[in-house]
Amino acid sequence: MHYLTIILRLLHVVAGAFWFGGSVVMGFFVGPTVAATAEAGQRFMGSLINKARIHIAFTVAATLTIRAGLGL
Repeated sequence: MHYLTIILRLLHVVAGAFWFGGSVVMGFFVGPTVAATAEAGQRFMGSLINKARIHIAFTVAATLTIRAGLGL
């Protein structure tokens, strides 16, 4: 098997797992908790987006997953 195929497959699987798993956690756990805790939840979500920059991690994971999949 070619090394490029192995690397692309590894990138595709790992980035896809992060992207999917993170989306599930955000959708089923973080989102409802933020909605239930009102002001404190809004501050938490603001910190998660502005300081932790989670949206960048999801964008990178999505891009890697899609491009590695296209490369395969």
